Amino acid sequence: MKRNSLGYAIGLLAALTFFAASASAQGQTYIGVSFGQSKFKDACSGLPAGFSCDENGTAWKLFGGYQFNPNLAVEVAFTDLGKADATSPAGNASLKATAWEIDGVGSWPVMAPLSLYGKLGLYSATKEVTGLANSAKDTNASVTFGLGVRYDMTANLAARAEWQRYDKVGGNDTGDKTNIDMWNIGVLWKFK
Repeated sequence: MKRNSLGYAIGLLAALTFFAASASAQGQTYIGVSFGQSKFKDACSGLPAGFSCDENGTAWKLFGGYQFNPNLAVEVAFTDLGKADATSPAGNASLKATAWEIDGVGSWPVMAPLSLYGKLGLYSATKEVTGLANSAKDTNASVTFGLGVRYDMTANLAARAEWQRYDKVGGNDTGDKTNIDMWNIGVLWKFK
């Protein structure tokens, strides 16, 4: 049975909304969405002559977290890391990836309402290669980390921009493991 990533994302959002409603009396719970661009590092290296390749893809993320204090939070997310495409006269191929993750988030208020933050966590990703009469899929887990900036627009609404690395996504069936970088901007809603 093929996994439906949109279904997982909707389920995650519903679970986070329920969690937010039940836990908002202590600490601060938040949910959000972000959009951006991914880069599949070295996804095009080693292709035969005649291929053109684009390692950049459109990416998005649904996330939610719990802010224990102004400096420490834990966050879960579903991320669609987009895809890299290769084309040739013989046909087309694509490489795409999705990930579930859990991260610790350390924040440093610079001056109200601006904060810098760092993330460190673990992901479980699915990487899939399709095209040229061949398809393969790998699932693996590894480390993810990132840096970002958050701007609190109101008591409940914030915007953020971040860079995040998903280290060594994939396995033997889909070729070499790939580092994937994601640059994104998003909004989050904080429950009081």
